[in-house]
Amino acid sequence: MKKLACVLMIAVLGLSCHKQDSGQFELEYIMDFEIEAGLNPLLTHYYTFNVNTNWNEFLNAHQLNEDQISKVLIKGISISPIFSGPISYSFIESAKLFIYLPNQSSFKLPIGEVFTEPNEKSRDLQFLPGFPDVHTYLKESVFISELRLNYRGITSTNSNHRMTVTFDVYIK
Repeated sequence: MKKLACVLMIAVLGLSCHKQDSGQFELEYIMDFEIEAGLNPLLTHYYTFNVNTNWNEFLNAHQLNEDQISKVLIKGISISPIFSGPISYSFIESAKLFIYLPNQSSFKLPIGEVFTEPNEKSRDLQFLPGFPDVHTYLKESVFISELRLNYRGITSTNSNHRMTVTFDVYIK
């Protein structure tokens, strides 16, 4: 009886799992920034980027128009070192990413966050992406991306990093 219950439970779990669907197209934005030595761990450090969306070029390249787009969701957000191999991002306690439009700075939409462990392995810092539809932000010519970093301790060296934000574009 116990075996049957286990088999049924595994079958139900197996059947309930399905691959998350992805958009028909992908958009990627890359933002480089520098973390300076000696930054205070008691403060939140802001890195702000003006991002040209190139939305019309994207639509033209894929022979789409605005009416065909149903939604744009966050696929992934990562930070990696530019000039070195993998590093441990354990010096970062938390990171949050927001986007907003230049004329609407009072409303910042959170699109991803990560909380690291003190013994984090050497690898890219992968954010947990949010679920909002960001289509209204990307169809503008420019959006602003704001990265907020909290450090565990005082940063010891200057280092260059690259943040990659990938969006899934869904068509109707």
